[in-house]
Amino acid sequence: MLLTSQKNDVSGCSGDEYRNVKPILALWIMPHMEHSFIINCRSCAEMIFTDSDTGNAGQNLCHVMDGFIRIKVFAVGNDRDESGDGAIRCFSHIFRESIDPEKQIRYLEKEGVSVTAHTIDQLDDCNEAQVVWADPKMKREYHQMKAERDACIEKIYGFKSENDGLKSEYDRLRSRLDLLKGKYPEIYHERTSTFIGKQKC
Repeated sequence: MLLTSQKNDVSGCSGDEYRNVKPILALWIMPHMEHSFIINCRSCAEMIFTDSDTGNAGQNLCHVMDGFIRIKVFAVGNDRDESGDGAIRCFSHIFRESIDPEKQIRYLEKEGVSVTAHTIDQLDDCNEAQVVWADPKMKREYHQMKAERDACIEKIYGFKSENDGLKSEYDRLRSRLDLLKGKYPEIYHERTSTFIGKQKC
């Protein structure tokens, strides 16, 4: 996102060669420190300003951050499934299978990842972040359709739960009737005969 957000922008880079790409500056602001200081990270972390001669919080942080911030670039190509690198294969399932969330989930389960509601939410956020909306209206309509779909799914599960409850009640009554048949066979036979007689009439 740090580079692609610049792509084909007036002040950014052009094409897939990333010509004229602008440097990336990350600011980490700590608004509630006792002393003020500025740390700059280029090849190594360096404290370029401090207003304290005795406070060592800035020096400690500078020491911890030295070599801490690193950037790796993973390009996931079309031959990702046959890649000899496990990280590329993993990223391909997460970032290039957004049109098939079930395939993503199967892969995660295969790799031993516990797929919880939180995991699915994270996948949804990741998949949605990859979609570039040409028109904000399209995005609103998509979310509306998604909400309607989720409501329908919830309703279906509600019907299924209700149906399971009715089936359970039916099985309970059927079991009770079978007990009554065994306990009072003459009454059950008499009622059955009466019912058959009425049907013939």
